[in-house]
Amino acid sequence: MDHSDFYLKKLYNFLFNEGVGFYNETNECMDYITLSSGKFLGPFDISDSPLCIIVKGGIAKFELRGSEYQCTDLCLKKEVAFDNAILNGGGDRKIKLVASEETEVKMISLAKLRDLIEKHKVESTYLALLNQFWTAREEKRNNLLYIKPGSKRNQVFKSCNPDLVQHFPKKTIAKYLNLHPSSYSRIEGDF
Repeated sequence: MDHSDFYLKKLYNFLFNEGVGFYNETNECMDYITLSSGKFLGPFDISDSPLCIIVKGGIAKFELRGSEYQCTDLCLKKEVAFDNAILNGGGDRKIKLVASEETEVKMISLAKLRDLIEKHKVESTYLALLNQFWTAREEKRNNLLYIKPGSKRNQVFKSCNPDLVQHFPKKTIAKYLNLHPSSYSRIEGDF
């Protein structure tokens, strides 16, 4: 069962309902950024990757290993797009966000967020929710990748995520489904 939406709502509500003081200070420290299609944020090192909430639009999230970006997630409105907790392997990994359409992002640095969490003594709750959210998202994709053949995987993905299909380029969806772009095109009947 996919619980990622459930944990996302809990995390989002937590960030903005933990109390007037925490909310006001967090909101004051958040920057609004507008990205046109194809524009990006980052890449960010693990230590300074901000927490991003998508206000409008869509984001394809990529992970940087060396010089190659690999798609690891697809995010839409009001998704916590990335955070260093997803990079729990360390090393020299970096991430960046690429807009799939005109997108508005609300962003706060992790350093500032950590300061506010410590000040308002809500660290254990926040970390528990964040861990549950990312675990659920990872399980969601892994369960999808177990489906064989690729045509069936694509069918399940489209039926469960019609909004993602509309927002993201085909090559991005192909990467997310772990399919070669030409294989995905054949499945979609483009050839």
